[in-house]
Amino acid sequence: MYKTITVLISLMCFLPGIVYSTSACIVLNATQDDYTIAASNMDWNNTHSRVWFRPADQHRYACACVGFEDLFPQGGVNEHGLFYDCTLCPSLEVVNSTDKPRFFGFLAEYCLRHCTTVEEIIDVYDNYNLEGMETYQIMFADATGDSVIIEGDEMLRKHDSYQIMTNFYHSHPEIGWYPCWRYTLATQMMEACDQLSMSFMSTLLDATNQGGTYATQYSWVCNLSTGCIYLYHYHNFDNVAIFNISEEVVKGFYWYSIASLFNGSHPPATPQVLSAPKFGRCGTDLSCTAEATDPDDDQIYYLFDWGDGFDSGWLGPFGSGVAATASHQWQQAGFYEVKVRVKDTYGQMSDWTNPQLVCMPKQRSSMVDESNDSIDSILEAFPVINLILRIFQSEGAI
Repeated sequence: MYKTITVLISLMCFLPGIVYSTSACIVLNATQDDYTIAASNMDWNNTHSRVWFRPADQHRYACACVGFEDLFPQGGVNEHGLFYDCTLCPSLEVVNSTDKPRFFGFLAEYCLRHCTTVEEIIDVYDNYNLEGMETYQIMFADATGDSVIIEGDEMLRKHDSYQIMTNFYHSHPEIGWYPCWRYTLATQMMEACDQLSMSFMSTLLDATNQGGTYATQYSWVCNLSTGCIYLYHYHNFDNVAIFNISEEVVKGFYWYSIASLFNGSHPPATPQVLSAPKFGRCGTDLSCTAEATDPDDDQIYYLFDWGDGFDSGWLGPFGSGVAATASHQWQQAGFYEVKVRVKDTYGQMSDWTNPQLVCMPKQRSSMVDESNDSIDSILEAFPVINLILRIFQSEGAI
């Protein structure tokens, strides 16, 4: 008797405001008898990935979620085998539900805690204003093998043995991001697959992962029939951490740093500041360069803190020992402490460098002679010198 396997493969990529040509976004589910599997790759530039577990209470189901340090559930699976994941899409106005009430919160997370089947999901989503889904779509799959793609105005049920979703709308492919090579590749692999298995899933995930700035940060494979979770880190399918929802949720709510589950990574060395400005003019770009190495030869990311409430954001990845340069404009006169730190692809972070002091003197009126302006700027920037000169002046020495 041919067994039924439902496989949901979801490679999601939420890139706010822009989609890169190398973004990896695909959701797929296939059916082959009573055995259900779900999986996901997350591609992003944030290396602080997390997996967490929430126990059941009187009104909510237990669940496991994946995401980042803010613990926003990018994907999830509950104790009854309901799974979801999302993909970013071109903007598509939602008009059919605007007369319905809004749901305050993340509706998918609510469904994860209160629903068990795709039929229930459709009933819930049909009751709310979905204007917030104008730039993403979501696929739900359950332990029976049923699935649906929710595009905002459209709800597309699975009619064949598998259903694939990438970054284009099936209902409006003409809007953009179609054709999609990942959709084509996943379709070809599904058509050629005789028997779905963990090996096949790993092969498909590996075929659609990516490196670079927006690398695959984590991958997870969920057995929706048994509650087992197979977790991978940074598109490395040679090492796996295994959980079971029923065993984990009895411990209460808690989370893991995914990188911490894969021992062997050590933090990078504290960066060396190769060059940094000491003086500058407000509103003018100034550059700072730093260099760091990683003891495991992992790729690294640099973060420049400019001391004025702004930073560079994580820049990279760079090879171990490769320097990085960032520029900044200070808008107000004063003294600022610039410092740098790095992290590796597993989220291990170095210490901050010692602060580098940067001075932004006050700017005088353009009506004043430039030489006097320069002298006055120096005196204002260094009040101790100004005080000494005034003492000498009062004594008649100057």
